[in-house]
Amino acid sequence: MLDRQFKSLPGVADVNSFGGEEKDYEVSVNPALLQKYSLTSLDVFNAINRSNINVGGDIIEKNDQAYVVRGIGLINNIDEIQNIIVKNVNNVPILAKDVADIKESGLPRLGQVGRDKHNDVIEGIVVMRKGENPSEVLDKIRAKVKDLNENILPKDVKIDTFYDRTNLMDFCTETVLHNLMEGVVLVTVIVFLFMADWRTTLIVAIIIPLALLFAFICLRIKGMSANLLSMGAVDFGIIIDRAGS
Repeated sequence: MLDRQFKSLPGVADVNSFGGEEKDYEVSVNPALLQKYSLTSLDVFNAINRSNINVGGDIIEKNDQAYVVRGIGLINNIDEIQNIIVKNVNNVPILAKDVADIKESGLPRLGQVGRDKHNDVIEGIVVMRKGENPSEVLDKIRAKVKDLNENILPKDVKIDTFYDRTNLMDFCTETVLHNLMEGVVLVTVIVFLFMADWRTTLIVAIIIPLALLFAFICLRIKGMSANLLSMGAVDFGIIIDRAGS
């Protein structure tokens, strides 16, 4: 259910989940009862399998529209499995509960997720689509998590965010901006020491942010985002060469 909730958000590609148990219904047949009614375990399997499949029908055309007719077989609970007819003996239906013990169970587990002092938790990773804006997608995910916790999930079940990409983005952006500012100051000081002229130094210092602005405008026109890679790839050597020329 949570998987569909997050996939409905624009920009979300997939949700990878780990840990927990997957709900299953276990049917344990009784060999003595099977022999009594001349049945086999395969007969029980086929009967349950036939009761849980979708069957296609015909197409009804009306008012230039086509309606697809189909039968949907979906087992919802244990009672429905118990009342599945396996065989008729002298016009008396033999139900699944007459030859088998049916109970709710879980599929065999291939692993387990633990966090802090909790040895068994469920972890989910929301995967973003390529080329999407991380800030916008993360805002939508946070709003969805808040809505799920407050309005949809049971009171004893909550989604606890323990890793948010926003922290990494903010740290990386701060680092890149810090390096850019250091680069501007360093280039300005070096130009002033070598040129010994404040007018030349001022011209170079003004051209650096203008060159950066022009580069980001070109990225915007091309439909490319000014991400960490594009910001870190700006070469101050090229900017200074253009400024000097």
